[in-house]
Amino acid sequence: MRNAAETIPLFEWSGAATVTAQAAMLRAAIETIPEIDRPAVFALLRDLLAANKSEKTGPRRGGPVLNNVFQLFKKTPGVVMAAAEVQEALSERGNAANAQAVRNALNYLNGRSVLRRVGYGRYQLADGRIVEGPP
Repeated sequence: MRNAAETIPLFEWSGAATVTAQAAMLRAAIETIPEIDRPAVFALLRDLLAANKSEKTGPRRGGPVLNNVFQLFKKTPGVVMAAAEVQEALSERGNAANAQAVRNALNYLNGRSVLRRVGYGRYQLADGRIVEGPP
């Protein structure tokens, strides 16, 4: 059996009025922190202060190779590339990756319909357009 206090909503955390109140509360709390200490506090809270996490520009899964391959194709829609060409382009941009990792990323993005295979080992951004949002 639940405690009666658990069933009583003490706060309603939605709506424009509560968002404004929350912002005011946070502003007041931040203003109490001495100016000299604020950078250190913000550094500890950087993950919370980051831009909206749903606005990521890369895949939600995977590591840097997957994100770099996605960004490469996103910057060059319509271009058809093989794994070796992708690996070379990544190296030119300072994001070197081994061949197997690039092939894995291409296969994953193809499976998620972000890329499409247009020939043996050759890939293109699906429909040759920019994909909005993470795959």
